[in-house]
Amino acid sequence: MADGGDGTVAAAVAAGWMPVAVKATGPTGRPIATSYAVRGSTAVVELASAVGLVTLPGGELDPLGASTFGLGTVVRHALDEGAREIIVGVGGSASTDGGAGMLQALGVRILDAQGNDVEHGGAALRHAARVDLSGLHPAARGAHFQLACDVDNPLLGPNGATAVYAPQKGADAEELVVLEDAMTQWARVVRTATGRDDSHTCRGGRGRGTAFGAMSVLGATTRPGIDTVLDLIDFRAQACRDRPRHHG
Repeated sequence: MADGGDGTVAAAVAAGWMPVAVKATGPTGRPIATSYAVRGSTAVVELASAVGLVTLPGGELDPLGASTFGLGTVVRHALDEGAREIIVGVGGSASTDGGAGMLQALGVRILDAQGNDVEHGGAALRHAARVDLSGLHPAARGAHFQLACDVDNPLLGPNGATAVYAPQKGADAEELVVLEDAMTQWARVVRTATGRDDSHTCRGGRGRGTAFGAMSVLGATTRPGIDTVLDLIDFRAQACRDRPRHHG
């Protein structure tokens, strides 16, 4: 059992989904081996196993530089293999980058005022001046993305991804200011590129802001993580089959 965080892929595999091994990069850019699960044209991808807190080398936190790029690598692999329904468990993130790294791995360019690609990590997004969506993976445009997580925070503000979750990533008071400024700028350039403003949307802060990028650029929908996993493993049918029968 899982709820959209650690163990989501393992739960699907235990229920008969096929595991697919993939090489990605962890939240600080180091190579990592992870996996996702597939059944038909549906893939289950887990943020935690690619760029989560549990993947940090030596457990060393990097609140300003950690990225979701590796998550995008896993999603890209699933798309390349034919998945068109992508369920993403977004719990357990090690970064606060608004899903920017994930989108960069899918071909989105985030440019500074000089036209250079900004570096990975939340803090670098302070320098974002423009988002170029022309290189977005073609399959991502027609795929459906569903996010699984059980928190309802927006991206910005006193109840947002930075204020509530960045301290768990090791951010001190000064770094919280940097990250909130970065997320504000990121939301601004995404709004210009997409015409959407999900920065104050309930659930936009899921996955420490990953939901914001997925919703705004990929058109992702959200669903409570526990409900998602219960359906993935066909829990209700299993419970009915396993229920003891009483004979009168």
